[in-house]
Amino acid sequence: RICHDGSPVDEWCRGLLLEACDPDDRTALSALLLAARTGAPHRSRAVAARGIRQRRALRDEARLATAQARASMQALTWLPFVVLGVLLVVDDGARAAIVRPSGVATSLVGIALNVVGWRWMHRMYGAASVGEDAVPDVLDALSLEVAAGRPPARAVLDVADGPTAAGRLVRPVRDDVENGLLVGDSLRRRRELLDPHRTGWVDTIGDAERDGFPVARVLEQLSDTARTERRSGVQRRLRTLTVRVTAPLVTCVLPAFVLLAIVPMVAG
Repeated sequence: RICHDGSPVDEWCRGLLLEACDPDDRTALSALLLAARTGAPHRSRAVAARGIRQRRALRDEARLATAQARASMQALTWLPFVVLGVLLVVDDGARAAIVRPSGVATSLVGIALNVVGWRWMHRMYGAASVGEDAVPDVLDALSLEVAAGRPPARAVLDVADGPTAAGRLVRPVRDDVENGLLVGDSLRRRRELLDPHRTGWVDTIGDAERDGFPVARVLEQLSDTARTERRSGVQRRLRTLTVRVTAPLVTCVLPAFVLLAIVPMVAG
């Protein structure tokens, strides 16, 4: 329909890419954009599909690992409201205590603590379920670009122009290139920022720019390695999550339960 209307496909993909929030959507749109620009759809599509499958497998694994904890979180945050509702219905003394100014103030503080605790735990579960390291995203994007026929140095600059975490990470390289540095020199200069886990992709791109050897397979292997390390990091965070989640439980959810359920019962 877009082609029939006369709109360029690459401009359409670029517009959607700026609006997309989901990493899988961005990967798929990047593959379409590269296919439209380079005319090499098959290889880039295969690389994009592999990255999407692996990211979804990691998300599904994290969701399964935290399912019981999330259910417990929902139960603990809703329980004070259930108890408060029952007291309002069946206990005249508790109802009288709740509607007094002191009771209203106590209930509002309890509700605020409960909401803060729920948001805190929800953020902790979300952070533990995703990888914080953007290097796998950079390698995925570079693999996609190189698979579509881009030279490695040009691929780095294209990734830097993208509205993604990978683009933000390598954007200083583009600034260095605009100031006269070669891509490989800029990458080596910023090695600690761009490759904190020493995956070797910085040297790979630099050597490819200097010597011109093909790096598509190497980048795919480095991408798989970086993604495996990200998965290990997610698993480590999930194992320690049950200990860390006690902070919002003790400081927010339990005090909220006391204020919303125990105090009205005792006052009544």
